Amino acid sequence: MRIFLIVWIGQFISLLGSKLSEFALALWAYQQVGSTTQVAVLVVLLYLPNILISPFAGSLIDRCNRRWAMIFSDSLSGVCSIVALLLTVTGQLQLWHIYLGVPILSIAGAFQAPAYAAAIAQLVPRKHYGRANGMTEIPLAVSRILTPLLAALLLGIIKLQGVLLIDCLTFLTALVTLSIVRFPKLQTSQTLKNSSVQQLGKEAIASWRYIRARAPLFRLWLFIIATYFTIGMFDIAFWLLVLKFGSATQFGIVISAAGCGMLAGSMAMSAWGRPRRRVLGILKLTAFQGIVVIGLGLGVKLSLAVASLGAFLYLFADPIIMGANRAIWQQQIPQELQGRVFAVLLMFQRGAMIPAYLITGLLVDRVFEPLFATHPFWQNSLGKLLGNEPGTGICLFLMLLGVAKLLLSAFAAQDALLRTAERPMHDLDAVARVNSPSGL
Repeated sequence: MRIFLIVWIGQFISLLGSKLSEFALALWAYQQVGSTTQVAVLVVLLYLPNILISPFAGSLIDRCNRRWAMIFSDSLSGVCSIVALLLTVTGQLQLWHIYLGVPILSIAGAFQAPAYAAAIAQLVPRKHYGRANGMTEIPLAVSRILTPLLAALLLGIIKLQGVLLIDCLTFLTALVTLSIVRFPKLQTSQTLKNSSVQQLGKEAIASWRYIRARAPLFRLWLFIIATYFTIGMFDIAFWLLVLKFGSATQFGIVISAAGCGMLAGSMAMSAWGRPRRRVLGILKLTAFQGIVVIGLGLGVKLSLAVASLGAFLYLFADPIIMGANRAIWQQQIPQELQGRVFAVLLMFQRGAMIPAYLITGLLVDRVFEPLFATHPFWQNSLGKLLGNEPGTGICLFLMLLGVAKLLLSAFAAQDALLRTAERPMHDLDAVARVNSPSGL
């Protein structure tokens, strides 16, 4: 655990700096163009390259020491920060620089996330997988709480160049911590020396087949993909609803409450380790989130306290669900394959978010909001419960989304194969098959 703790501290500090600069640059970009659409394009650029390159990045991660994969990722992000700092100091920073840098950061993330997830299995005893995964969520939660407040404060005091300088210094912290530790060596196949694009593609396909061939893990994977899809829908709908019925200050309070919930859940996972039965814990907490979402649909427009409590409870469950899921995969997948398998998993999980964002916007704007604005039937039926003012359609959407999460959990709980996903798997030839020259 000692090596993991050193790495974790460096990544924690580096992530805080990165989130500060990301928020500050996004705010700067919005101030330059004043367009939400342009910011949305930046979000797509942050996701899309990551999704496209992840399968190839995963195979490359398994070819080298995962410490070096993390060093490469952190260094690439650090170079972007240094270039942005120099452009800002010289007064030459332009919007197209941001559009060029965001995809590079996305590519760096395609290496960092699976390498970090796979490294946990190398550095941490099996019994502590859950705790370690909980700890990796803590920096995200802390940054969610502090970033908006700190970035706005620092921009007023030390300007954009000061924030970027902080990011560069925190990046150095991550490199120093990674440079003073050594990861245990993994035994890899000689065929991994072939790093052609064709071979990497074959291995990515083989990773998919590896997951597909293990019915319990595959069904757990499908459930998590569906969960990520509902998370994307919730993110868009809930924040739109809060903005409809609250001021900017109230919106900030709800964001802080959500961050506190995520931090509390991460700390609980770090101390607790895991639910006694991870799969059932995942299903029960997802159902719990469904109940919370239904409550938010009913209560956000009535009370800021309801919105804050609901955001806290929803995000409290999230790191426990995701930490328990990662622990199952770390336990079941041979360490030699975890880089590419995690890369494939992350590719589909992140990929599920983009259509969720797009679909939610279309459903809210063109279906649910017009229901209460133009249809007397809905105004005279559900309108009596929810009201007929703008935003009521989003309330209905959230309630239906909560019901969908409850049904998803209930159906998954009836799947006998899914419930066995955390049981030990004995597949001694798996590594040989995936590492074969054909990738199969």
